Amino acid sequence: MKRENANYIIYAMCLLWCGVLLGVSFIATPAKFLVAELDIVTAIKVGRATFEVYHYFEIAAVCLVFFALCAFRVSKTVWLYFGILGLVLAVQTFFVQPRLLANSEKLFTGIAMQSKSYAHLYYIFCDCLKAVLLISFLPAMKFINTDAYGLTKAKVTGR
Repeated sequence: MKRENANYIIYAMCLLWCGVLLGVSFIATPAKFLVAELDIVTAIKVGRATFEVYHYFEIAAVCLVFFALCAFRVSKTVWLYFGILGLVLAVQTFFVQPRLLANSEKLFTGIAMQSKSYAHLYYIFCDCLKAVLLISFLPAMKFINTDAYGLTKAKVTGR
C-alpha cells in the first residue's frame, strides 16, 4: 500500500473520531440543557449514559488508530504525536472523568458540594485538545513521516 493511502486511512479514522467527539461533546451535550422540561438530575444522567457509550467508542478508535500506525510503519515522531493524544485521553479518562462522576453522585444523593469543581472545564479542555490533535494529524504526518521509509526531502522532491 502506498504511504499516501496509509496516511489517508489513518486520517479518515481520526476524522471519524473527531466528528463523534465534536457531535457528542459540543453539540448533543449542551443541547440537552436547552430543554426546559428536562430537570438537571435527568440531564446529568442522560449525559453520563451518553459519555459512557462515547467512552467505549473512543477506546475502539484509539485501538484502531494504534493498529493502523503499527501496520503502516510510521516514524517515531508520529508515535510521539499519537502518544500525546493518548496521554490526553488517559488523563481525561483516569483523572478528570472520575471527579465528574463523584460530583454527579453527590448531586444525586443531595450532598452539597464544599467548593466549586473545575472538572468540567478540564474535561472540555481535554476534548478541545483532542479535537485539535485529531484534525492536525494528517498534516503532521505529511511533514514528519518521511524518516520511517528512509526518505529525505531531497529524495522525495527529486533534488
